[in-house]
Amino acid sequence: MPVNYQTSVPFAALALLLIAPSSYAEWTNPSRALPFSGVRPASQDDQVKANLRSGAEAMHTGKADEAEHYFREVTRIAPDLPEGYLDLALAQLRQGKLPDAVASLQKALVLNQRIPAGHMFLGITYYQMGRFDDARTALQQEIELNAGNAEALLWLGITELAAGHPPESSRPAR
Repeated sequence: MPVNYQTSVPFAALALLLIAPSSYAEWTNPSRALPFSGVRPASQDDQVKANLRSGAEAMHTGKADEAEHYFREVTRIAPDLPEGYLDLALAQLRQGKLPDAVASLQKALVLNQRIPAGHMFLGITYYQMGRFDDARTALQQEIELNAGNAEALLWLGITELAAGHPPESSRPAR
């Protein structure tokens, strides 16, 4: 019996657990290097760094609601820092706040179209919302920016299956 990928919540949850952890872990690592523009006073940069690290620690301990608070504070102090919005989106995604995660990811991408994994996480969020065409577009953008992103390629294949389209590699040549 074929699996209905579009409505298979366990399949989507399993895929998220198996595929996204490496990118997710990279973005929530408390010791990751952070880019700063130098336009804020040093005391504000220190506040941003402290909130990013506290938020990452909260995410690692399963406290996404607490992490969301820290990341929201980052976006308040440094509204020009796309990483703050990306981290906020991951905390929102973890809590199932999908529309909020989309808004945060879109803000991150407005600030930096090339933010690593930004389009991928947007595609994953759209996938979870059942917005497969939007998911496909976001994932294709990620692949265009980073052709070596195996997670994005896999999510694109999963999205194609969910939308009822065979992945490109299985389509007959014309």
